[in-house]
Amino acid sequence: MDKKILDFYREFSVYTNPGLYKNLLKKLPNNIKEVGNLVRKNIIHRTTLAAGNVGTNADKKFGDMKKVLGIDKLKMIS
Repeated sequence: MDKKILDFYREFSVYTNPGLYKNLLKKLPNNIKEVGNLVRKNIIHRTTLAAGNVGTNADKKFGDMKKVLGIDKLKMIS
């Protein structure tokens, strides 16, 4: 890929500037699969959260939904 294009996407913008968290970015792995796993483990789809530990989360690969804060509030509004 063109170096100019890669350099453009390596820079921060007004919206993506990490500010005081910039040093934490250096601790992230360079492997894209490892970064993807970190992201996946920090985002819970609303249907998985509402359903709990059944279906696609029966093996708790997305975490134990009973331990997620606010699950009772989610059930109240859904």
